[in-house]
Amino acid sequence: MNSKAKPTFDVDIAVVGGGPGGLATAAAVHAACNEDVSVEVYESYKGYRLQGAGVLMQPNVQYALEAIHPKLLKKFETHSITHTGVDMFLEDGTCDVSIPTGSSGNDRELFDKYGKAPFLLGWHEIRQLLFDHLPNGIVRFNTQVTHYEEDDEGVMVHFSGRTPPRRAKLLVGADGYFSKVRSQCLDDGPPDFVGTVMWRARVPWQEGMPHPDTGPAWLFGNVRPWPLDHKTRFGMLFKIGTLDNTKDRSWCWVLSAPIELVRAAGVAFDPYAKDMKSLQGESGGADSALRNAEKVFSDFPDSIMDIVRSTDPSTVTQHGLYMRHLGHNQYSPTSAHPSTPKQGTPVKPMSKPSAVAHDDSSQGSREGKDEAWGRGCVTLLGDAAHATIPNGQGLSLAIEDAVVLAWHLQQQGVCQSALRSYEKERPPRVKAIHEKGTDSATPEDKEGLLFKPYFKPLWRQQSPQVGLAKAAGEMYSKMLLPRTILSWSNTGGVICRMANQISIALSTLNCDARIDSMCTWYAYIFTSSPG
Repeated sequence: MNSKAKPTFDVDIAVVGGGPGGLATAAAVHAACNEDVSVEVYESYKGYRLQGAGVLMQPNVQYALEAIHPKLLKKFETHSITHTGVDMFLEDGTCDVSIPTGSSGNDRELFDKYGKAPFLLGWHEIRQLLFDHLPNGIVRFNTQVTHYEEDDEGVMVHFSGRTPPRRAKLLVGADGYFSKVRSQCLDDGPPDFVGTVMWRARVPWQEGMPHPDTGPAWLFGNVRPWPLDHKTRFGMLFKIGTLDNTKDRSWCWVLSAPIELVRAAGVAFDPYAKDMKSLQGESGGADSALRNAEKVFSDFPDSIMDIVRSTDPSTVTQHGLYMRHLGHNQYSPTSAHPSTPKQGTPVKPMSKPSAVAHDDSSQGSREGKDEAWGRGCVTLLGDAAHATIPNGQGLSLAIEDAVVLAWHLQQQGVCQSALRSYEKERPPRVKAIHEKGTDSATPEDKEGLLFKPYFKPLWRQQSPQVGLAKAAGEMYSKMLLPRTILSWSNTGGVICRMANQISIALSTLNCDARIDSMCTWYAYIFTSSPG
């Protein structure tokens, strides 16, 4: 009797797209599953180059980074900056109003309550910090995915050129607005063009710009009423956090205009034409991104346009803005049971990370068009799943996606049901942040969506060096605490006091070693306590 041969795989999880979302997926899976699950990230470029502008990182993405590992968030904080305020200018160059950072009483209250505040970091720096956090060899450059073949047990990923295909158990599409993975998986067309074209570039500081250390950001255009919408023509100049090797390009300018004004200025733009959706790094010819920006904003004040005109044309990016509108009934296939535990349940920072069942049956049923983010062994993440306009939350939601996906993989294993659980959990929160987590958010929405701790830590769920942790715990119980205090009858207070004592005892170590030791100790506590 012949038995069916067990399938072989080159990798457990294949990730298409080496941007922040794809890299965060690899980092989150590595944190949640350690070496038990292998990951590869396929990036079409030969290597990373300086590109993108700056990203405002709200507390929600800070919590997601912290869930991957506290050291990762610490690195982001180290390289980030905050502005002293914003000076708003009319189109004629007149300063209309100056708004100091933190001038809102609600902002101060939220910082006092949660200890987190938004900060700025370059998009390139975000990608580089995530890349540096990964073990060597996970990202495969110059590897362009063309298509995949799927069966009941996995996918075969194919590449251009002579790169041999790779077989994976699961495939994650993190390949942006015009995702090839989504096109093959769902075949539901491109995202909706919202009617706006944007230009971005990074520049060095020069005379005439705000003070390099204490100057505010500049905002140009008819910016009243605030907040801006995507139909407003405006320009921004602001400083961003950098790495040591990018300090010479620590300022960004951004210009945005509705398509009607773009075409009125004589600039051709087809939001769905392959050669027009995005122009990046052209050499300054008649149709370069920089020349187009100069045409559309020729009447803007010289204080901003002199900076634009002096920009290296090869660093300017022009692209349309796109969005996928999420429906109320966007849920993944019913293989995810309504009582599947959620990753993203608001939690207290020190709460025990146990999987608590939640009944989602009251949130709606899947009727009408199938709007799932994946099928079979394939799922989507970030802009490939839920593209949105660039207000900082596009990147933030991609990193949130990565954390939630990794948590379900940790809980259920590398299987299709983990993908369906992830797809079921994410849409309600993504939709809420799309609609309410922007500059127009009410204080209640801002606190609930952006400031409250949301993610169960991935690093607490794993148990690295369990034997060492257990030995350390036993030594601590014998030498530093009365044995009776280890009774779990008053678990919360005991853990807090123990964590404080251990933190003091480890204060002589360097920062990274101290964090590693605390992570190991927490892992032991949270995986050893009864109940």
